[in-house]
Amino acid sequence: MKGAGHTSTIKGSRRRGISLHLSLIIGLLLSVFPFYWAVIMSTHSSTEIFSYPPKLLPGSHFLENVRNLFDNVDFFGSMFNSLLVACSVTVLVLFFDSLAAFVFAKFQFPGRR
Repeated sequence: MKGAGHTSTIKGSRRRGISLHLSLIIGLLLSVFPFYWAVIMSTHSSTEIFSYPPKLLPGSHFLENVRNLFDNVDFFGSMFNSLLVACSVTVLVLFFDSLAAFVFAKFQFPGRR
């Protein structure tokens, strides 16, 4: 009789492990799919992008689309603006977080310890 409880524990543990791995794989697929979709759509023409059903394999218009991007859009200006905003926000967050860290380190308040 001792072994019966042990076997059910192993089966339950195995079931939990399988369900955990299955949910992690589903989460991974849901996280990676938008990046895959963006890369695949960058290889299609405008009419192919809006066609139904959508094509899930790469197309043949990638170089044409990249050329169109650099000709019609201020790509490097947009990248500079994004870099400027990202750096500014990082500096501001570090400054205000340093102030908060000082408060937590130096002042006594209820619930501190």
